Amino acid sequence: MDFIKPLSFGQITTSNNLILAPLAGYSHTSMRMMNRKFGAGYTVTEMVSVAGVLRESPKTLRYADISDAPNATSIQIFGKDKPQEFYEASKILQKIFNVKSININFGCPAPKVLKTGAGSRLLEDPQKIADIVNAVKDSGVSVEAKIRCGFSSDNLDAIISALDKSSVDVIMLHCRLTSDRFRHGTAQWDYFRRARNLTSKLLIANGDIKTPEDALHVFKEYQVDGLMIGRGAIAKPYLFKQIQDYCSTGAYTTPSHQELIALLKEYAELWIEVTGSESVRPLRGALMSLVSGFEGVSKMRSALSQCMTLDDIYLVIQEYETLVI
Repeated sequence: MDFIKPLSFGQITTSNNLILAPLAGYSHTSMRMMNRKFGAGYTVTEMVSVAGVLRESPKTLRYADISDAPNATSIQIFGKDKPQEFYEASKILQKIFNVKSININFGCPAPKVLKTGAGSRLLEDPQKIADIVNAVKDSGVSVEAKIRCGFSSDNLDAIISALDKSSVDVIMLHCRLTSDRFRHGTAQWDYFRRARNLTSKLLIANGDIKTPEDALHVFKEYQVDGLMIGRGAIAKPYLFKQIQDYCSTGAYTTPSHQELIALLKEYAELWIEVTGSESVRPLRGALMSLVSGFEGVSKMRSALSQCMTLDDIYLVIQEYETLVI
């Protein structure tokens, strides 16, 4: 069976059904570009505040820039339970960025988001979720709903049933409760089976899919339409290519240590080019995650954690690259 295939909804046709998840602090333009290079077929921006969009705040709107791939990126928005505000924010984003699809965050477990009534707090009111989806759809874009399985208890059936009756185009299911946050071992893939049985909408699986073997298992076992990769793509942007290779041939390769060092350098250079900044500080976490599996890697990561500029990165590479030969 051909598991890797394009997705088509509204004005969007993706190159494949492997999607880079929205990750606060990570899903910036450089990360999206790097993951697309290795085969991500679709990407989503970091969370963008509805309130900030309505004010047309430059600080907010910088997160919504999709000029790197306008037809292969959706803008994720979050806000309080006011459908009209979501509608108006979508209109503004269409005007400024000509966005084709809006991703609505119904899954963020961050306390600062929850205390405003946004993110996964909205899971407690499935009809409100549907109302927000319909409002954004009425603004003239495709709509993706990024959800969890419930807030403090399982509410998946009611959430999926409400979305199935709504005008949502894609349901992206992170198979955890809000109370689970992102704790390892708490993802429960059987939620995908339940969701699949409740809707014929495009269903994307998300949560602890970390290896090509995981990916193929989820495709085979749960009949989802695509996969969304989050934290696994921070350390392994090449995971998307590995998944494609494994699903089509049953085999895949892993970059050598030398290739990882070269990838680290490329990533840092891309960040400087895209942002125009002289500082690599916002990228340090991702760079530290890239390197693993050789003697001295802990010291290298420690050195990377102190880097401020691209020249600092070059010096660290020069010092440690002999360890991986």
